Parts: sequence; structure tokens; C-alpha cells
Amino acid sequence: MYHQVTKPANGLALALFVFLPACVPMLPGAEAQQAGGCQSASARLVGMYGITGTAYFRNTPGGAAVNVVVNGLARQENHPFHIHASAAINNNCASTGGHFNPTRAPFPCPGSGSNQAACEAGDLSGKGGPLRARGDRSTTTVQYVDRVINIPEILNRGVVVHDSQGQRIACGNIVCY
Repeated sequence: MYHQVTKPANGLALALFVFLPACVPMLPGAEAQQAGGCQSASARLVGMYGITGTAYFRNTPGGAAVNVVVNGLARQENHPFHIHASAAINNNCASTGGHFNPTRAPFPCPGSGSNQAACEAGDLSGKGGPLRARGDRSTTTVQYVDRVINIPEILNRGVVVHDSQGQRIACGNIVCY
């Protein structure tokens, strides 16, 4: 003899299977472990005038390797770039707030970035140099090792590329990958 399960019971079983895990809190420390476990992150940059690019961050023994690649910079000028305090909402670069600066370090970075510890955590170009655009919309890259930033602390914040006047011309949000 077989017991037939009625449809209401099937629905209840499905509801418990799908929704119960969402209601059970994570084990203590699991959330911190997930955030602390991120070793690589990136931000896909999109901006005005067809500007695109990516900012990559990867933990290394000496700090965070930073590699910023931007295409479409039309003006022959130096473009500063920073991690800002908040994520860009709907790619609105103005929504990222000010620079990420948990230690309230001075801006601009004193001494041309030779002492990274004296710089704002978010002042990437102050520590690694600006994007030096040739003005022909070609690829512009900056690479350096950042001894200040910690990848879990920069997740879900915005990276913003500025023009030489400080206007926000491209941005993207940092996510773990």
C-alpha cells in the first residue's frame, strides 16, 4: 500500500525547502569569513563619452596589486582615480560620495605617494600615479602595489575616474570575483 501525499502537503514541503534556509541566520562568523575570504575584486568602469574600463584588485604578499585599464579618454591629460565611500547607484558617479578615507588622511597624497601610509586609502592615483591619457581614446593603464587598501574593506564601494578638473567621468562598483 502506497501513501499518497496530497497537493497541499507538497506545497508545504516546497515552501519549507525554498524559504526556510533564507529565514535561518548564518553561523556566527560566516558573513565575516565570506568577506574576509575575497582575494580578488574588480570594478567595471562605464562613463561619459564612451569611456570604459576595469579596475582590478588582487591580494599579494606585498599588498593589493592594483591594475586600472581605461579606454576612451579623449583629452591628453592626467586623470586621477579614487575609491569612493559608496557604490554608484545606477551608474550615477555623483552617488559615490567622497573618497574612501577611514583614517582621515590628508588629500592630496603628501610627497607624491612615496609614503602610501600617509595617503587616503581611496587615493589610488595619489599612490600609483594618474592615468596618463594620450588623447586618442587608446588604452591607458596604471599598475602598482597598494600597501594601504584591504580588499574586504573596499568591496561595494565605487571607483571613480576624474578629468583634470575633478569632474567624475567614469565609475563602477567593486565586487569580489
